[in-house]
Amino acid sequence: MKLRYFVDRFYSYFSTRILGARDPHDIFNTLSAEELTWAKDRAKYCCPLNPLAHRQSFTFYRDSERGTLQLSDLTFPFFAKGPRHSNYILDLFNTLAYFPRDLWVNYIFGDITEIPDIPTFVKSRPICPGNNNSVIVPLNTHRHFQWVDDTTPWIEKKSACVMRNLWANKKRADMLDKWHGNPHFDLGITGNFDGRPEWTVQPMTRQQQLGFRYIACIEGNDVATNLKWVMSSNSIALMPRPEFEIWFMEGRLKPDYHYLEVKPDYSDALEKIQWLDKNPSKADAIIANAHDWVSRFRNPRVELAAAILTASRYFHATGQQL
Repeated sequence: MKLRYFVDRFYSYFSTRILGARDPHDIFNTLSAEELTWAKDRAKYCCPLNPLAHRQSFTFYRDSERGTLQLSDLTFPFFAKGPRHSNYILDLFNTLAYFPRDLWVNYIFGDITEIPDIPTFVKSRPICPGNNNSVIVPLNTHRHFQWVDDTTPWIEKKSACVMRNLWANKKRADMLDKWHGNPHFDLGITGNFDGRPEWTVQPMTRQQQLGFRYIACIEGNDVATNLKWVMSSNSIALMPRPEFEIWFMEGRLKPDYHYLEVKPDYSDALEKIQWLDKNPSKADAIIANAHDWVSRFRNPRVELAAAILTASRYFHATGQQL
């Protein structure tokens, strides 16, 4: 998957640098009416700025620290004039390859949990009103968008919840503090956590985790990275309602429909597990709904079309395109 990702991104990068901006209609014309409608809907969600209502002109200037540059400056990190996040730059370029080189962008790479003061391309944003300036585009996709081929039915898996993370923030520590050592939970940190050595456990492969009916998807610096592959499996994601989202649009996920929702303090986690164990038809429905949601993100042409339309809304809203 990584090899395919980098081959595709480097091809996009070098072909565009040599031949110039691509024609987005080459992508749009390959989509069905339903696929194009879905791509437009995602663009409106990921770029909440209304080009008509929010349209304003900005004076752009190069600022490598802030993350402001002209598309002609967007070069691969080995010779970049700005932050050197190779995966982020390759993903951003893959979207912006369909636009003129004289346009300007504001961007912030990394795990973003605050809303910028001006319209900015980001990987992640808070799920809250007033996040218009946080324009989500697909970034660091080879890490976040991974899927699994799980052939084991949910009913044949171990009736317990598993969690393996390298480190623990407060959200994960609360989960561990509440349920570590309970026979219905197999929880642990594979790194070190000061003051709680009993939480340190051996790593568990993804395949081993898929032997459990429930997999905890607890947010880290921003989103829960494992949520995407868990939702593509026959296990069920167990988590509180998400506070942050990326290109996967976690803000649109429905509790107890796409995932098993627990309270923010995890106090009802065992109760929810036992309830679902007694209602296997409900579990099957959640898994089917999760698979349906995941399927909407697995078509590369639709993904690219949605990204192009999102960027187009950004350029219109910032007064750079009519």
